[in-house]
Amino acid sequence: MEFYIRNFCLVIILLLSLSFCRWGSNSKLISGPFYLPGSSEDTEEPNPPIEGGSGIYLIDSIGNKYPSGSIYSFGNISELSQSANIHFTIAGEYPDPEYVHLLGNPSIEFTGPYAYGFGIQGTVPNQFTKISQNQTAGFDIYFFADSIGAKNAKLVIPVDDPEFGSYYLNLVGAGTNVPAPRFQLVEASVKYDAYSAEIYSSPGNTESRTYTIRNTGEQDLIISNIEIGTQTSIFSVSETQFTIAPGKSKNITFTFSPTQLGTQQTYANFHTNDPNANLYSIGVFGYSFASANAPIIEISYSGDYGMNLANTSNIDFGGIEPGQSSSTQTVILKNLGNTNLDLTQTSVYLVGFDISDFTLVKSTLTSLAPGKATTYGIRFVPKSAGIKTATLKIESPNGLKGEQYNGYIGLQGSGGKKDAYITWSNSKNSEVNWINGSYKVCYKKGSSFNSEEETGVKCDDVANSSGLAFTPTFKKIGTLSKGTWYLRIKSVVYREPYGNWKSEFSEPKKFVVQ
Repeated sequence: MEFYIRNFCLVIILLLSLSFCRWGSNSKLISGPFYLPGSSEDTEEPNPPIEGGSGIYLIDSIGNKYPSGSIYSFGNISELSQSANIHFTIAGEYPDPEYVHLLGNPSIEFTGPYAYGFGIQGTVPNQFTKISQNQTAGFDIYFFADSIGAKNAKLVIPVDDPEFGSYYLNLVGAGTNVPAPRFQLVEASVKYDAYSAEIYSSPGNTESRTYTIRNTGEQDLIISNIEIGTQTSIFSVSETQFTIAPGKSKNITFTFSPTQLGTQQTYANFHTNDPNANLYSIGVFGYSFASANAPIIEISYSGDYGMNLANTSNIDFGGIEPGQSSSTQTVILKNLGNTNLDLTQTSVYLVGFDISDFTLVKSTLTSLAPGKATTYGIRFVPKSAGIKTATLKIESPNGLKGEQYNGYIGLQGSGGKKDAYITWSNSKNSEVNWINGSYKVCYKKGSSFNSEEETGVKCDDVANSSGLAFTPTFKKIGTLSKGTWYLRIKSVVYREPYGNWKSEFSEPKKFVVQ
């Protein structure tokens, strides 16, 4: 890497801890904070940027500068609303030919208790993008308030800056209760959120499917138009203009009248006065089969935010302590056809390496009449720590309009474990940044430690395996259980003819996984 150091730090290896220094004529000792997303820190707030330098920093669209450790506020937005996109430019005061790399993949991450409420709009800079005085990179972020109240997270940009380490920006925002209409489209009978409409029929016949529009807001919801995009000769909708009072709902019906076999599709645009859904679009799919009289299986399941079609995502049970049981997730099997579905010929079972960590409670019915549904229950009961996966399979010889039906739902859970994200400042020992240099990151639950060999201590290596100018100063520690953890770090250098040499441990840092 072409990062030239103007003034070299005197290499001093302290025997009791890792020390850190700046590259420059006014060097002074600093130590970078440890940060764990989704946890509390047993440390003071990070120090303000050191006078005379800031490593990389962000600039917003009106020219405000945000050094590492700064705060950006999205202000107040309506509950269940998304903010406008905010554009940031990544910049640095590294005079040519000096520069640093963005190391993360992705290059920008969100961490902390509300990380899921902040996101990237569009693309992010590539890994190993160079940042210097004349080389910048841009990205857009947004804030979504899923509930009322203050929200916060941290935006992290890992870089190979020898002095300041990785960049982070504190993000804050708040959801407020501003009266407004709220549009929601659900399937009328099972009531999963509808992102598409699916109708089954046969040539020469007309079939329909009913969906419900709900107004979950506090003002009248005005539907000014429901527009069928194409193929209006075979697709139609029952009504196109109406008003729904707060807390009320209205059913609409899509119809499909195919003239030939196969799959046909169009789209429906809902024009509303919901400030978050002025134009809501869904795909409308028509499936035409040869048999006019046959059962049709549809699978949906209950998730954190209501019902979902089985083909939209998997069921994630989250972290459960080994030996404990999750709540039951309900899978619904509905017969959309016009003849009975024989459940004795319908197989519902689990497959995969970890099926013993999941429990399936089957339906007791033997037959399912048209328009009716039955349920299956799934619980996650991990026997040990770690990520567990399995698949729920549903098979029927005539469950797809008389043809073979094959459906599945992916299942995942974690045996009481969470991920941790740790950053630290670069060691002042420049050898750690050579091709064979590395950091050894050690951690233990419940108490501090003085040796890698102590019972309960786990260690991970962060090596300069790619020939970067600086060894990465960040690490994702996979799947930690809840509780208090202690972290210590060593620098590791390679010296001929002696091999690897390790520094003493840094001072212990304590963090809590919640």
